[in-house]
Amino acid sequence: MLKARFLGTPYIEFGADSLQLSITGRGLALFTYLCITSQPASRSELADLLWYGQSEQKSKANLRYQLRDLRKIIGDYLVVDAQTVAFNRDLPHWIDTTSFMTYLAPSLHATTAPVELTILQELLNLYTGEFMAGFHIQDAPNFERWMLVQRRHFHDVMIYGLQLAAQQHLELGDYAAGLELNQYLLTSEPWREEAHRQRMILLAASGQRSAALMQYEICCQALEEELDVSPMDETTSLYKQIKSGLWYLDQKKNHVQDHQSVAVRAYPTNRNGIGPGSTGAAEPAVPAIHCDIGSMPIGGQLVGRRQEVAALNQWLADDGGQLIAILGLGGQGKSALAASVVQVHYINAQSDANSPYLQTQLHLRQPKHDDAQSIKHRLSVSVNSHEPFLDAENKYTHIIWRSLERRPSCVEILQDWILPFKNASRTQLPTNFEQLVATLFEIVEQHRCLFVLDGVDRVIQGDDPHAATDATAYEALFRLFTERSHRSCLLLTSRMRPAALTHLQRQNKLIRSLELEGFSPEDSQEFLDAHGFTVDSMHSRLLHQHYAGNPRLLRQAANLIHDLFCGDVAAYVQEELYFLGEMGATLDEQFASLSPLELQIMRILLESEEVLSRKTLWEQLSLPIHKSEYYQALLKMQNAYLIRPQNDCFQLAALSAIYLTQRAPQ
Repeated sequence: MLKARFLGTPYIEFGADSLQLSITGRGLALFTYLCITSQPASRSELADLLWYGQSEQKSKANLRYQLRDLRKIIGDYLVVDAQTVAFNRDLPHWIDTTSFMTYLAPSLHATTAPVELTILQELLNLYTGEFMAGFHIQDAPNFERWMLVQRRHFHDVMIYGLQLAAQQHLELGDYAAGLELNQYLLTSEPWREEAHRQRMILLAASGQRSAALMQYEICCQALEEELDVSPMDETTSLYKQIKSGLWYLDQKKNHVQDHQSVAVRAYPTNRNGIGPGSTGAAEPAVPAIHCDIGSMPIGGQLVGRRQEVAALNQWLADDGGQLIAILGLGGQGKSALAASVVQVHYINAQSDANSPYLQTQLHLRQPKHDDAQSIKHRLSVSVNSHEPFLDAENKYTHIIWRSLERRPSCVEILQDWILPFKNASRTQLPTNFEQLVATLFEIVEQHRCLFVLDGVDRVIQGDDPHAATDATAYEALFRLFTERSHRSCLLLTSRMRPAALTHLQRQNKLIRSLELEGFSPEDSQEFLDAHGFTVDSMHSRLLHQHYAGNPRLLRQAANLIHDLFCGDVAAYVQEELYFLGEMGATLDEQFASLSPLELQIMRILLESEEVLSRKTLWEQLSLPIHKSEYYQALLKMQNAYLIRPQNDCFQLAALSAIYLTQRAPQ
């Protein structure tokens, strides 16, 4: 009996003998083509397929010699006449591609019943690699094109089979198996949007709501990087349904033929067996692990920041930091830095740093040319290795990330933090700040929690009375995190230094702050390279100088140069378009909050060729103001990182000087 495998490295057996060494080159190409096409092929067709460019007489002569040699090996399996050549399917044989397509291909049609799961798994096992993996012959472009088409076709069928198998596992309630298959699918094709939707459903169905929401962000990033498109409405709609807190999935159970609605709640089932659908006690225990990072940004590859990452890891892992702040001007990458570190703690909270979920994220987040080993090495370097997070005593079991972009009240944030620990709805929780704080600190004394507030500057400054009241509540909360004894940590990102981080208070080991500057010239070059923007070192340094290494402005400039200047950096620099369109919008917002006095102080510093002392700066002011207003303005701008103190003098921050020169109102 003849057996042939074409999925993966070609392998042929005839009886007990392997023929893979006997049939090679154009002979193997000819045999493969006849097996796959299943139809008699004309001699002219085969000659043109394998000896393209040669004269008809020579190519047909080569075909005759090849057929003669092939028949010596497989005998009557090759049917040859004066006009055509065919593979004899009447003789006993087994070909992997035939089995693969015969049973799986009909399932591609919606009207056909899907393949049974056990059979489907056997079929997928046949796909040990791409069609004719590693096979190549020279000077046969027609065969190469045919082989590539077949390779794509079999790959697409395999991908569909994976989706089908994952769906069947979902319907059977075997979410872990479904997630494993789905992870392999996304590793193969990270841009396949329906696979991302399927993973969102699998994660939500298994109680991993936060991971399902995060998968949507991963999907958005993959689509942007791979195809430069936004997700379909269907994907966004699914995200909104899951985010709503209670989402229903129709699925079939092993023993039930009709569909049942299975509730997937906002919080995962705890490890004591208490949760949605369980038969435990009515009063659920506190979940052993709760991670809600749905609002955490999903950035690309983290460039530079090695010292900053190492410091954050140290403070978060075992240094006892109870309040940590990442501070700096807008666009410096504060949120991206925080997310890169928190993500590792999130993964570690799931107890398996080698999970398929992590591997999928690694594949999406790293450059396409990296292999798996270099990806793992780069991750370990960028986060100072996973080691600090494997100690069970220091591991965070509850992680909640909240963006403050829409300026939620402090009471709302406290309720969000408390909800996972209470068998109650939001309406049943107190609305009094003191009561909520008392409840929170009972929790953080017992559990190791990591709370993240992204964009604190939005809630600690404001002119209207309501905003001022909330700012006072937030500042009080920050101080409490540094004054009370507990096992947890509050991580902040802000363009404005909170009052809880005064100089004297920062002498406390429990309070840590990281003031984020722009990239170094070398990191700016690496950042542009990582975003697919090819630029030589000279022009990279020019862009770095124009934007003081600000990551957001560098990325926006790269996009603008690509869209308007066809990648010509020199032409862009010559036009001096430092801030065009929406570029610098974050700085616009920050400078818009400045008073006339603050703007005048900054312009005096801009026009000065040297740093100015407090006294000299005061003497150059033209506005009639009290000296207390002057010092208050200095403090505000210093806390907002718009000016920099230097002993008894002040100077503009580099990016502030560039912005004032190019864009700020006169």
